[in-house]
Amino acid sequence: MIRSAASKVMWVGRATVFLVGLAVVLGLLFGVAATALAGTGVGATFNLGQANTVDKISSLIGSATSAMLKIDNNGAGPALALQVEPGEQPMTVNSERKVARLNADKVDGLDSTRFAGTGNSAYRGGSSICGPGGAPFTSTLPVSVGKESLLFATARAGVQANANANASTLMNVELRNADNTTTLASTGFSSQAFSANSTDVRDLVSEGVLKSGISSPSEARFVLRPGVDYVLRMTVSLNGGTCTGSAPMIWSSSLSYILLGKP
Repeated sequence: MIRSAASKVMWVGRATVFLVGLAVVLGLLFGVAATALAGTGVGATFNLGQANTVDKISSLIGSATSAMLKIDNNGAGPALALQVEPGEQPMTVNSERKVARLNADKVDGLDSTRFAGTGNSAYRGGSSICGPGGAPFTSTLPVSVGKESLLFATARAGVQANANANASTLMNVELRNADNTTTLASTGFSSQAFSANSTDVRDLVSEGVLKSGISSPSEARFVLRPGVDYVLRMTVSLNGGTCTGSAPMIWSSSLSYILLGKP
């Protein structure tokens, strides 16, 4: 009987050791498998501090009245990095509301300074429209773009007839090649006719998107191309008159432009 009891005790011991060993082995196998599968499919564990690879969208849905997710980086780096393939958008939103303190460095590939406008202005103090040799008054600005763009130009000039009988003035704005020898596009014309002995100052204004027409701009908007240098030129001249000592005068002038993204 003692031998039989001892035999049963030994059998129970061996069985226990076997079961414990099996449990350990299974635990190790399934633990490693779970770790290997973490973050690789639907329902997988999201592990912090390591890469998680998935092929399905992960959603966080709730009904809180405050933010649903907060990322707080107390180190020196940013709190969020969004990385996509070239040409893909980094995120989408379903609201048109403005987000406070969310600044964009570029809009449609253009630096914000381009939308503020680039130009010059000057108080002339009574310079004659006609320059040496009867040349009309001109003002120019260099123009270059980083991507295909449209250009909205604004030109203004304060003109005084200077008691010149029946004088008329003409302003036009043109985009020309870098050498300022060939007209490529224009905005149209602005003119003023003065009565005899007029001395008041009037404004000439010409503005708009540059179009490919020259004498009368067509509907085709001129597209500026990167790598090409241009010159924006404003000209104020006498229309059918001659330059004399009493020719109309330029009191002030301004020429500016804003680059617009190509639609």
